[in-house]
Amino acid sequence: MYAKLYEPGADGSPRFREAACFAHWRRDFHDIWTSQKSEIAHEALERIGQLYDIEREIAGKSAYSPTSSCWPTQVERFFALLTEKRIKTRGR
Repeated sequence: MYAKLYEPGADGSPRFREAACFAHWRRDFHDIWTSQKSEIAHEALERIGQLYDIEREIAGKSAYSPTSSCWPTQVERFFALLTEKRIKTRGR
């Protein structure tokens, strides 16, 4: 149903950038951890937990507060882990 949205535009470039929900990713990694005891899944759960910790800490604060600035770094580290371990997400 939504697959057409993910097709590239006429010039070949993506039409938009998907923003995934960490809660859904967390559930997938949790399921893998509980069924297989995968160390990669465990590390992913730890990192998502760190992102949740930051989110709780910065809730209601200005985007320019010093604490808010660590969010992008943690997200980049998480995606680096996924890339390093060649973990494919359910993206289109």
